[in-house]
Amino acid sequence: MHKNINIYTIQCNGINGYLDNLPIVEQFLKVHAKEFSVAFILALHEAVSNALNYGNGGYNNAKVKVSLKRKGKKMYARIVSNNNGFDVIDQINKVNQRLVLNEWDIENIRGRGLPIMASVCSAVWFNNSGNQVLLVLNISDSNEIGCELKSTLQRNCMQ
Repeated sequence: MHKNINIYTIQCNGINGYLDNLPIVEQFLKVHAKEFSVAFILALHEAVSNALNYGNGGYNNAKVKVSLKRKGKKMYARIVSNNNGFDVIDQINKVNQRLVLNEWDIENIRGRGLPIMASVCSAVWFNNSGNQVLLVLNISDSNEIGCELKSTLQRNCMQ
């Protein structure tokens, strides 16, 4: 059992700030979650893209903080943006409706972030105002990934 904790945090100003730090982020994930790094970084990119896209200042100037932490058999990514957030429950309901009706189009650039995060991560939690997201990945011998979108996105675990 891993008891050590490894943490890495970056502050980004816009997409260029994130891209400048991307090699370090990817290296952190390769070291601490090697078998899941590609899938987890996809979920992380979607979360950061949402934070930048809807952040105050727009895609090029929004301020985003990304914290990565490996603790035992779990990998955490917390993304905090300087935006006003969004209606978490409303968005979850819309995404679930599209998924149930099979109206989800992976090739559409809009509206795919939450489903991708939920399919890759063990849990996805937002704070009540929707400007922070916590992605959780269970790292174990099992290769099972994915979570229930409705139950995990509605929880508030941003302590």
